[in-house]
Amino acid sequence: MRPGASLPREPILTGIYAQLSPARRQRLHTGAAAVVSGSAVWLHLVAAAAGAPDPYLAEQLEAVAADEADRGQHAIAGRHLRWAADLSPARDDRERRVVLAYFAFMRAGQGSRMLSTVGTSGGRSGRARDVPWQAS
Repeated sequence: MRPGASLPREPILTGIYAQLSPARRQRLHTGAAAVVSGSAVWLHLVAAAAGAPDPYLAEQLEAVAADEADRGQHAIAGRHLRWAADLSPARDDRERRVVLAYFAFMRAGQGSRMLSTVGTSGGRSGRARDVPWQAS
C-alpha cells in the first residue's frame, strides 16, 4: 500500500462484525446502547436481543413508536413497530404491530419500505431486524 492510501472503513468493519459470535455481538450492542443516545439506543437494544423474543422490549418499542407518531415521525415509528413485531412472542401482538408499522410507513409516504420487508423476518426473531430497512 502506498503512503497516504487508506482502506475503505465500512467493508473492514462489516468483515470484523461478521466474524463475531452471537454472544460477542450481543455484548457489543448492549455496551453500545449504554453509550449512545436517541434512536440509536433502540437499534442496539434490538440487535442485542437478536434471536430471542423479548416482550418487554417490544412493549417499550411500541410505546416509543406511539410518541414518535404523535410528533409526526412516522417513518421511525414504523421501524420501531416492525422491530417490536419481530420481538413479540405472541402472534396477535406480532400481527398487530406489523399492521401498525405498515400504516406508520404509509403516513410517512414510504409504503414500499414496509412492503419490501414482507417475508424478510416473517414476524419471527432473527438477524433481519439488525439490518436497516431500505426501499428497493
